[in-house]
Amino acid sequence: MGAHGKIFVSYRRDDAPGDARSIYERLGRSFGEGNVFMDVDQLLAGQRFDRELDKALAECDVLIAVIGSRWMDLLSEHARHGKRDYVRDEIAAALQRDIIVIPVMMGREANMPPLPVAEDLPENIRDLVLYQKHNIAHESFGRDAAHLIAALKSLLRERRGPRHWRAIAVAGASGLALTGVLLGYWTVIAHQPSPPPDIPTNEVTIALGPKPDAPAAGAAAADPVIAEPKPVIAEPKAVTAAAEPAINIAGHWRDNWGIVYDIRQQGNKFQFSASGPSCRRPDYPSFESSGSGTISGRLVKSDYSSTHESTYRPTLPSGGECSGTVFANGTMSSNCNDKVCGPFSASLTKQ
Repeated sequence: MGAHGKIFVSYRRDDAPGDARSIYERLGRSFGEGNVFMDVDQLLAGQRFDRELDKALAECDVLIAVIGSRWMDLLSEHARHGKRDYVRDEIAAALQRDIIVIPVMMGREANMPPLPVAEDLPENIRDLVLYQKHNIAHESFGRDAAHLIAALKSLLRERRGPRHWRAIAVAGASGLALTGVLLGYWTVIAHQPSPPPDIPTNEVTIALGPKPDAPAAGAAAADPVIAEPKPVIAEPKAVTAAAEPAINIAGHWRDNWGIVYDIRQQGNKFQFSASGPSCRRPDYPSFESSGSGTISGRLVKSDYSSTHESTYRPTLPSGGECSGTVFANGTMSSNCNDKVCGPFSASLTKQ
């Protein structure tokens, strides 16, 4: 199934239904309609709304929380009137089940709704703010949606991984090894030379064994005993692979969040600086970062310190660590854990 996982689109019908529909259609084209759930399309007449939502959540790998300008007002309204809030229940269930949650902010580029503040959220969905958000503006919907799809593919690839292929490979290798032993065994038997016609057949020569004594006169000849050939399995010899030279990642990179990187490399070590939009917008519009790391094969690890900048607030210090994989097509996946932004993933492209 590759990077295709199950994606659940959560939205409020009185907030951003058209935006949610557009996102659903884009995701359906990229991941397959059967792998994307949206209540309007998947629910049939007569089905229990709550049960079907719970079933879809149990099968999904990622929940997209579409948040428009009225999302917080509607959350407060449901709580004030004691009405069941299905969107809140969906997000709470996803957080409890350790499902990846992506808050997708929808609106005009100049009037994008901010990510809710943890203190303003019910306790069971406060961890929503720990997940890196993604903005989709009406003016740049196609580009922003493409960045979201790239991030989802990277996340799903990391989450699902090639474990089932590794299992198949191991099983296949074991089967081939066993088949080789059996083939060798029967090849030995099939190629045993037949005795010449002028040699009595009641005398059997056994490989690697003594010749049996001849029976006494008048005594019945004993049945020949044939030693079963034992397959010889050569012990595997350890092969020491030559150290793989470090991949060159020096240069300029840009990720799907709009962050630009300048990487300087020496051998398997590198240093970098980065700048771009902050996860704490609009209070902190941008951030600056610097750090260092190492490369082992295609695996990259780094740690960094950063500062979130604001025109009217004190700077906000942060930092964290990242790990990722460099791909041959000039892209890199990265998973980070930031002290301010929390865990997030990014897809980088070399410029």
